[in-house]
Amino acid sequence: YLGLIARERGVRVLRVPVIVGYEEPRNGWGSLLIQRIRWMKGLTSLIWGLSGRPSAVALLLVHYVIYYVFPILVGLGIWLLAITNPLAAASLFFGLAAVLAMLSRQALPTACCYLAVFPCLLLTVSLLCWMPLHKSLLRRR
Repeated sequence: YLGLIARERGVRVLRVPVIVGYEEPRNGWGSLLIQRIRWMKGLTSLIWGLSGRPSAVALLLVHYVIYYVFPILVGLGIWLLAITNPLAAASLFFGLAAVLAMLSRQALPTACCYLAVFPCLLLTVSLLCWMPLHKSLLRRR
């Protein structure tokens, strides 16, 4: 939302060569799930709040599709491919995991775990977003 407002007002964006903010990584899958539900609720809240501004909603939907829908579809595609051609599915999975490991500078098993679990987590978040969850749960780290 802040980026949208800056863009609309013509604010010049400056890139700095140093890290100006840092957040510790999540300490587990449960914590990550809670964080992503909170983010999804914020995203849906922005979409509803900006419903009278189609260009803003379009930018938010692009973010949703790229960040949430695309990984879910890739995971689903690998599972469907595994039904018809397990070797091709395994090759695709480990190929994507190798690229992910190289780009993220993580070990291959870590990338495999991420590639296997993250689409499921995003699908769960997309579904749980619509459930009424207590705010104290969503604030938990």
